[in-house]
Amino acid sequence: MTVLKPIMLLSDIAKRANKGSASDVDYFMSYLTNESSTQTLKMVDFAISQIMSEEGVERIKYYLFNGTSIQRNYAALYFKRHKKEDVLLEAILMQKIDEKQVFSV
Repeated sequence: MTVLKPIMLLSDIAKRANKGSASDVDYFMSYLTNESSTQTLKMVDFAISQIMSEEGVERIKYYLFNGTSIQRNYAALYFKRHKKEDVLLEAILMQKIDEKQVFSV
């Protein structure tokens, strides 16, 4: 995986977030690792939060149920921000995310 270069990447991030396809979500999620820098995590978090397409939202939901721990956390944050509690409750019931984390302020 390459390191994000913020100056070169801003327009690409905006384009991908606006399009919001499944492959765009995959692209962003690929940067969510335990080794990612804080800067990278913040940029990816912002990009994911901008996705509004049905295809993109469905792909974020996929990561909520099937991603790594960090990917599930950021997917949960997406649904929390967008007030999609039904999706979060389903993930809690399936023990994919922690109830305390989801509903903490």
